[in-house]
Amino acid sequence: MANSFQQEQEKPEFARISELAENIVLRLPGCDDVMIRKSIQEVYREFCRETKCLTAERPIEIEPGRIEYPLFPMFGGVVTDVRAVAIGVQRLRAGVDFSVVGASPVVVALAPQWVEELPCMPLAEAHIHAAPRIMRVVQEEVPALNSEKTPRGFIEKYGEAICSGVMARLCAMLNRPWSDAQVAALERVNYENAKSEERMRRETPPGGRFIDTSQIL
Repeated sequence: MANSFQQEQEKPEFARISELAENIVLRLPGCDDVMIRKSIQEVYREFCRETKCLTAERPIEIEPGRIEYPLFPMFGGVVTDVRAVAIGVQRLRAGVDFSVVGASPVVVALAPQWVEELPCMPLAEAHIHAAPRIMRVVQEEVPALNSEKTPRGFIEKYGEAICSGVMARLCAMLNRPWSDAQVAALERVNYENAKSEERMRRETPPGGRFIDTSQIL
């Protein structure tokens, strides 16, 4: 049976987080474009790391007898954790039905009862008789260092928060033409509030149901 990660996955559509620069540059007279761009990258990474908002659902074919399944990023960053795992309509219980091990890569290890063994038969015949079982994994990711690639829809949903984080960071710099402690404080509040709201939303999914992120954000 082919490795499920060798099979072609549906590719998400991407945008670039640097698109937010045009919303910031006019508010920071004299600030170098490169500094703005780097700050956007850093705040984007920080926001995703602290809120765990960047998720993707990955379908994985369960192979007979195979327990461990390494996870690889959908967005070119780093997989940091697993939000949820389901087989069919059954949501699996962390620590009981599966565990998450490793760091690079993160690995989902299924409990033995979820791994079916095929009866002894020729390999070609086994392929015919064995219906594939699909595990759905919602994985959390953090953008790679200096990455600007983001799922389409992220900017619309979180762009205002990222801009606030960038403004807070740059306006807090001392002795610059764009330095403004009052603006920095206000934008810092907006940024921290946005992170708190996202963490709260993540921790209390509606009805506690399996989180469907198949459409990505």
